[in-house]
Amino acid sequence: MSENLQQNPGNSSVPPTGAHRATSKKTGPGCGLALVIMFVVYVIAFGVTGGFGLDGDDARFYGDESDQYSRSGYYFGQPIPRFSNEDSRRLAQALSDSEKRYGLCFGWKLTDGSEDADEDYDTETGTLRPSGPDPRSSYDRGSSRGPNTPAGTCSRWAEVQVTVAYTEEDSESWSGVDLDVVGSDNFESYDLPDSSDFAELGIDAETFIDRPVATTGHAALALPLLMTENGTLEPKPVSPGNSAGKPEQPLPPADGGMSGLSTWIWLGVLGAVTVLGLVLGFRGVARQKSAPSTPPGPPPGPPTQGPPPRQGPG
Repeated sequence: MSENLQQNPGNSSVPPTGAHRATSKKTGPGCGLALVIMFVVYVIAFGVTGGFGLDGDDARFYGDESDQYSRSGYYFGQPIPRFSNEDSRRLAQALSDSEKRYGLCFGWKLTDGSEDADEDYDTETGTLRPSGPDPRSSYDRGSSRGPNTPAGTCSRWAEVQVTVAYTEEDSESWSGVDLDVVGSDNFESYDLPDSSDFAELGIDAETFIDRPVATTGHAALALPLLMTENGTLEPKPVSPGNSAGKPEQPLPPADGGMSGLSTWIWLGVLGAVTVLGLVLGFRGVARQKSAPSTPPGPPPGPPTQGPPPRQGPG
């Protein structure tokens, strides 16, 4: 029996030794670390970008306490603040300076969305009919040509159109905001800024809810700047007599969330961490594969028997 075991040390019925058992159970910690890091990066990036399933514009413009305005929604909150005559006059004067610089009329329109309706109910026929234009009392409008003068009276024009509607304090829905930029036939849709461009300047849905009049004014003043930035308009130097050489009113601070630049910085850092985790994982796998495998030694057998003792003469 002992000779058979010594001649067949690789017999499968023999349990592995302690050294072999430790080698077979050894796993590379780098793979697990890489998977954990990638999962954490995915979760953080999901929160930073506002969710991969959301549209990029919505993720930057709408915050946690605002929603996109819908004409079919129900908004029974208080009326929004409105432009005063002085507000309209000052904004029109500032935009007239931009018109002189760019040869383009700029305008604004702020609408109280609580007075809008997607469809009207006809009590006589019992059917729904599309609603007509916004009632004049529901919005304030003006342009570089003066208060209450639409920018569309010019041959080349661009206008910021904002709708804000408040919900009740005990409502489960958030107040609604809609921002759109329209222009003359000289411009394509991609020539005009969208909501994400304004969000880069801190002009987002929550600022419209908090300060509708002031934020609409800032959006109108930012319109020529954004159209210059995207290449639609050529940069024009400020004339010496522009508003007595005073700079335009500064834009509100970006308090509606993380700006686009900060978002890309965060994603860059997270990408570097992901690469580091992958490198550590591959190194762990390579180290495990390159480790020499020690074959199991023969199991301990019974003690070697010596020659039988000699017996004396009987």
